[in-house]
This record gives sequence, C-alpha cells and structure tokens, in this order.
Amino acid sequence: MKLSQIEFAQKTGLSEASVLRIENGDMAKFHVSTLRKMSEAFPDVLILEDLTKLAGYREEGEAVTLAQKVKNARLEKGWSRADLAKKCAVVTKTISVLELGQVKRPQPKLRRALKKQLGIDV
Repeated sequence: MKLSQIEFAQKTGLSEASVLRIENGDMAKFHVSTLRKMSEAFPDVLILEDLTKLAGYREEGEAVTLAQKVKNARLEKGWSRADLAKKCAVVTKTISVLELGQVKRPQPKLRRALKKQLGIDV
C-alpha cells in the first residue's frame, strides 16, 4: 500500500508498536477487533477473514489455544486428565497445567506423545 508505519497506524487507529508487530509477522497477538479495524480501513486490500486466519482464529473469531486444543482432543476421546497423563508417561499435574494454559511450549517428548495419543500437532 506504500504507506509508512505512521500513516498505516493513523488510518487504522492502531499504535505504531502494533504496526511494527504486524510487519514482524506477529499477528497471533491481535484481538479480532484490531483486525477488524485494519479491514475496515482498507476493505479492498485487507479482508477480515484472511486476517483472522493469519492470526490463528477460527471461523467464529475465537482463538484456539494450545490448552483448548489438548483439552478438546482429550475430551473427544473420552479420557480424563489422568488417562492422558498415563498414556503420555507424565504426571497428571503436567496435563492439568497444560490445559490451564500455564505451559506455552511443551517439551519435545511430551509434544510427540500428545501427537501420538491425540493426533494433534502442538
């Protein structure tokens, strides 16, 4: 669009820091309302649906966190946290803190076990 960061920020109502995060590819930290501002400022260029997909949102605009992904997959299998912990060879507390969002990047061994047991990439 050949705009400076300042011009883009002014047209969208975003801060310059937010524009810098966009340019750095850090879209995952934006709320849907922020993405909507961008889309409304440049409707022919920035499509809200495309922006939300880039930011990791589902169709209805709700972010799917690692915690939600693990919990949903576990529940689909009908397993308790203890069941999943046993299958992944970890203590139940590990699964609990993971599902509570207190673990952002599990150890490689646990990631492999979750993929094997739940069929999800983490």
